[in-house]
Amino acid sequence: MKLAFQFFGFVQPVLLGDSGVGKSCIVLRFVRGQFDPTSKVTVGASFLSQKIALQDSTVVKFEIWDTAGHERYYLSNHA
Repeated sequence: MKLAFQFFGFVQPVLLGDSGVGKSCIVLRFVRGQFDPTSKVTVGASFLSQKIALQDSTVVKFEIWDTAGHERYYLSNHA
C-alpha cells in the first residue's frame, strides 16, 4: 500500500528568550531527537528545519530560527 502525503505548508517559529535558558537544546531535541547537556552558546542565530507527517498524511515543515538570546537579533528581524 502506498501512502500519499499532502503538503500543508510551513510553520516558522522564532525562539526568543534570555541567553543560556535552553532554546537550542529544545530545537535540537525536536529536529534531531538529541539532547546535549554540554551544548555551547549560540552565536548570532541558527536555522534548522523538520518535516512532520500528521495522522491524516498531511506534512508540515517547521523552519525554526534559534536566536542567541540578545535583543539586537530580535530587533533585526522586526525592523
